[in-house]
Amino acid sequence: MHAQAGDCGLSEEVQCPQEAEGSHPHHHAGHQELLRREKCWQECGEGAGKSPPTLQPAARPHRNNESLCAFHLPMRTKKGGSGAAAFRVLLSAFLTLCLFLFHLFSLFFQKRKSSSSVQLMESSESTNTTIEDEDTKVRKQEIIKVTEQLIEAISNGDFESYTKMCDPGMTAFEPEALGNLVEGLDFHRFYFENLWSRNSKPVHTTILNPHIHLMGDESACIAYIRITQYVDSGGIPRTAQSEETRIWHRRDGKWQIVHFHRSGAPSVLPQ
Repeated sequence: MHAQAGDCGLSEEVQCPQEAEGSHPHHHAGHQELLRREKCWQECGEGAGKSPPTLQPAARPHRNNESLCAFHLPMRTKKGGSGAAAFRVLLSAFLTLCLFLFHLFSLFFQKRKSSSSVQLMESSESTNTTIEDEDTKVRKQEIIKVTEQLIEAISNGDFESYTKMCDPGMTAFEPEALGNLVEGLDFHRFYFENLWSRNSKPVHTTILNPHIHLMGDESACIAYIRITQYVDSGGIPRTAQSEETRIWHRRDGKWQIVHFHRSGAPSVLPQ
């Protein structure tokens, strides 16, 4: 048992015989010691004119001779510290998982949007909704117009007009050539002189879904479906269809065909 006398600086360990033997503390002996300390304070010069300090008997030690604070405080500290460390570990793992999921969802939506951004462009291009300036529209209409004039010259058997709209070295693939590439105008002259110029029955031609590709200021390509309506020798109206692609080149301010590819029904009218 410990007892301290404040300002006198006296400190002495008081232990009764029963405490030394491991039994319960003897409170009577402790009180006698306190009374002796108070008397010493009154007689001491330093204590003159001062009220003696209030001394309390020292707390009895724990039964297992260990301090109560020393026994319980480390256990609470150890238990509390372990729980706080576990909580910090769980919180860190939870925040890491949240960041990972946020990053993953961000990549997914970005890809979907990116993915969502490409499909719209393909759809707009396939439906020809691209805005064109006025100059481009005028040039495309010019290509359609010269193509109509060329087909009209064919239907009327006008080889002279046809020659003016074709390059002398024009090349072509068409059903009448049986898959061969023909060059020049002589192959086509035969059909003009022996068929088209002798046809007296009306012929009507329609160009469907023309698509024009402008290749600079001097070249253009047009692809379309050609529908030909005519009356055969028996007076029965008929319809023929062919798919055609023609390459135009402007020379000396005039558009001329340099190559064409035609498939489908031959241009020869049945007799």
